[in-house]
Amino acid sequence: MNCATGYRALLLLTAMLLGMSTANAAKSAAEVEENVVLTARVKAALIADEVTKARQIHIETYSGIIQLSGFVATNDEKMRAEKLAASVPGVLEVRNALEIRQRLADEGAGKGDERDDSVRQVRHELQTAPAH
Repeated sequence: MNCATGYRALLLLTAMLLGMSTANAAKSAAEVEENVVLTARVKAALIADEVTKARQIHIETYSGIIQLSGFVATNDEKMRAEKLAASVPGVLEVRNALEIRQRLADEGAGKGDERDDSVRQVRHELQTAPAH
């Protein structure tokens, strides 16, 4: 192999690597956006529900897998949160790591106004999110 052929091969390899890197970056950005939208949809479903209310539920999303963590007042609320998350289109799996804390039930009285504000905020965010 002469010097010119080696140089061409190096340029070709560099171009291929740069192309793959750009494609991976675009794919990663799209995946991040999908995760954000899916997280918002699950959060909206939890907030709108009378049982879960999403008071202290944290949601993480990765490639269609939802991780629920945080605290709920009852086992019914924990199971309902998992069922609601699983019912959202695009969710492939739900991992439920919610913990039950009874004192949350006592603190929940009188939180309706805050819940309504949260529902309005999430609905607004969903309406303004870019469509796929």
